[in-house]
Amino acid sequence: MNHGRFASSSDSQVLEGGASIHLITSAVAGFHAPCMLGPPTQAVIWGPRPHSSVSPHPHFPKIFIGVEEQAGNMAARRAAEVFMNAWAKKQWIDKEEDMPDAPADVENMYCTHEEMMTHPLAESEFGGLAGYKLGAAGAEGEVAIYAPIFNKYVTENSSHISKSCVNMHTLEAEIGIFLSSDLTPREGSAPYTLEEVWKAVGTIHPVIECCGRRMTPELTSRLPQLARFNDALMTGGVVLGEKYDANMFTPAQLESVETKICINGEIVAEGRGSACPAGGPIQSLTWFVNRLNGRGRTLRKNQLVITGATCKTLAFKENDEVVAKFSEFPDVSTKIIQ
Repeated sequence: MNHGRFASSSDSQVLEGGASIHLITSAVAGFHAPCMLGPPTQAVIWGPRPHSSVSPHPHFPKIFIGVEEQAGNMAARRAAEVFMNAWAKKQWIDKEEDMPDAPADVENMYCTHEEMMTHPLAESEFGGLAGYKLGAAGAEGEVAIYAPIFNKYVTENSSHISKSCVNMHTLEAEIGIFLSSDLTPREGSAPYTLEEVWKAVGTIHPVIECCGRRMTPELTSRLPQLARFNDALMTGGVVLGEKYDANMFTPAQLESVETKICINGEIVAEGRGSACPAGGPIQSLTWFVNRLNGRGRTLRKNQLVITGATCKTLAFKENDEVVAKFSEFPDVSTKIIQ
């Protein structure tokens, strides 16, 4: 996986024209599949078709549906277009009339996230899907909310990171996980157990999540919760710490990890792994796998999942030195630049 730095770039143009429509089963597309409202059936991709070597899942029916009839999909595409263009051009939305309509519910919100993942700019500007972030524990009647993270904004420990590149507003200490095998939807929608998910974990990393947004702070403060979450749950970037084989730990050890965030040597936040949604990093991951599978999606080998905030802070500014401390891992550090 190629990770990029939080580097400033010139404004890029939206890809226009030449987009084609392909009818494919949701299981074929994996994470590239567009929105599905309801049970997994035939889905529609817009824009250039992503490459996929995944075979169709035999248990998903092949039912063709029209494009124009999918009002939820169209609203999600419009929202994705607004958010991805604002991000690519670093022109943050500051007027309510320029915001996409808030989704009607969580499932419609996930339609927007999936359209962002398959938007042409996701690959050309942001390096493609790196994995997922989890957060907002207990919001909207859910255990958590998940959203995409992109390769361009996953960087290595001790890098300098750009505040303006993602419109950064919050830093979080988290546990990151890379899978060693795919976790695909099962026949009959049977859920994975924590033990089964744990066996699929390859490596574990301490991380700093750098939360961003496509709106100004002033506009964000006036928006309803689902309108804010529609913006890929305020996805931004991730600073990856050192990797460790999963067999060096147990889920219980990760649950009890103690964490701190220090700004210029001063402790500004403290927490522990049990603050993750569902009570721990692997509990959080297990919930996510089953929630993703429930939408007909597969969590892929080598995709990154950051499992939710153990502690967080808004108390940072440009030129600050940031260190996240973990009782079971070496520090993760970064410097905030413009």
